[in-house]
Amino acid sequence: MRWRLGNFADELQKLQKRKRLKEIQQWTMEGPKDPWRTSKHGPMREVILTAHADWFDAAGDQSTWRGMMAKRRREQAFEDLAVE
Repeated sequence: MRWRLGNFADELQKLQKRKRLKEIQQWTMEGPKDPWRTSKHGPMREVILTAHADWFDAAGDQSTWRGMMAKRRREQAFEDLAVE
């Protein structure tokens, strides 16, 4: 609720400053609304996590089975941390 009212007041203030009368009327008629599109699952939030390739390569020599498995463990650790 707080976000709705705050966003609504900010937008009205910006429109008044730019003297956008038609948009002020439309915004006022629509009233405060959530700052996200609603769905049955709630608001969606996305995050992109990255890591430098050197972090994965530090697992060991990729040409050996052990090195490939070490890299896979690092990838899995990264995925687990990202999900947390």
